[in-house]
Amino acid sequence: MDVEFHQLEKKYAGLRMADTHRRAIVERPLLYLQLDAQQEEAGAPADPGAQREQRLLCDLGLLAAICRRGREALRERELAAPK
Repeated sequence: MDVEFHQLEKKYAGLRMADTHRRAIVERPLLYLQLDAQQEEAGAPADPGAQREQRLLCDLGLLAAICRRGREALRERELAAPK
């Protein structure tokens, strides 16, 4: 089973949970991902904490992109400035 990026995010979110969850994920990570996928397919209610983490990850990605664009604009301006 190939592990995709969103699965790694789910695994990270699971590792942040209680110790018993953490131990199970470390011991059998693929089983954890398979069970998580089955719960999603069954329409099990999503963990509100995981949803908040997903939104936070998305927001942080947007902030990183904004910072990157600003840094690039400043670099271009610095290179174009007369010396």
